[in-house]
Amino acid sequence: IYESRYYRIKSNTKPAYIKVYAIMLDKFYEKFCQVFYWNKRLRRKLPVYIYANQQEFMARENKPRSVGGFFQWGFGGAKVVAYHGTFGTTGNTFTVLAHECTHQFEWLVLGATAMSRTPPWIIEGLAVFFESSYYDVARKKVIVGTIPYDRLRLVQMMIRRGNYIPIETLMKTPKHQFSAVHYAHAWAVIYWMIFTSKQNRRVFNQIWETCKKGGITFEQVKQIIKVDFKVWEEYWKKWILKLK
Repeated sequence: IYESRYYRIKSNTKPAYIKVYAIMLDKFYEKFCQVFYWNKRLRRKLPVYIYANQQEFMARENKPRSVGGFFQWGFGGAKVVAYHGTFGTTGNTFTVLAHECTHQFEWLVLGATAMSRTPPWIIEGLAVFFESSYYDVARKKVIVGTIPYDRLRLVQMMIRRGNYIPIETLMKTPKHQFSAVHYAHAWAVIYWMIFTSKQNRRVFNQIWETCKKGGITFEQVKQIIKVDFKVWEEYWKKWILKLK
């Protein structure tokens, strides 16, 4: 067990690795606080479990190879579980922890009830947004806003082929139907809202503030956006296709 400033990490991997993850997690927590305007003190440190390898993680947690980690909340708190090693073609423990600890922080800010009433395009889109961030050792800071190559390439390919997920459909998709394709589209919509214009960023901030008050419905999102979805979507597609 290793306790950092904000996390209580339990792991059976090498202590040197655990310390590196602890530094990274603390920096991400501080970045979360900046992005989500969170200034409350933690009542207890956030629990994170890191297995020594993928095989042990799969066996002990009964997870398939396609799962790199998970966030779980219930009575008594919320935990993140991952393993030390690579995941998929471009993922690793850093990206998995960044993704799942975003969920943990969302739970901290929203609370269980509001989080369960916040649609997955917001919950997962933000997690993908942060999973592509990284800790710059030289500058000792977390860099957000980098583009996840695989996610972008998938969305661009689907837009060019004409079989992408329309934004309205994405926002109405329930959690049990959310796939890897939906994750990529959710990131693309949130990334676009944050980086295109001050107006779009204000819209997303308003959506998030509504989520904090108990969740949000699609009708509430429409009222906040105040733009025809088809028109909005055309701007989104053109912008996404130009991203490198």
